[in-house]
Amino acid sequence: MHEAIIKLDINNVIIVDKSLEHVSNDIIVDVDYVLIRGIKLVDIYDVLVEKFPRGTKVVYFGSDKDVAAVSAVVKRKLEMPGNDRRVKPLHIYLLEIG
Repeated sequence: MHEAIIKLDINNVIIVDKSLEHVSNDIIVDVDYVLIRGIKLVDIYDVLVEKFPRGTKVVYFGSDKDVAAVSAVVKRKLEMPGNDRRVKPLHIYLLEIG
């Protein structure tokens, strides 16, 4: 997670290590970026759109197929370390809720 934040040049980060459903709406008001990992984007995207304003950036660890299934705008795409050993490559995406 920290490596992605550095590579994507994201500053002023507060890490909230909770599932989205348990994050207080008080915190969400000031959020510019959300990091999603360990869950398919298609399974959580509707909740992201509902909770966060349009234009919120999402850092997502996943596959091209996962990203193609939602209406997010891809701002950047980075190779996931270790892709040379994976049958199905994964990437780190910087998305924008659309």
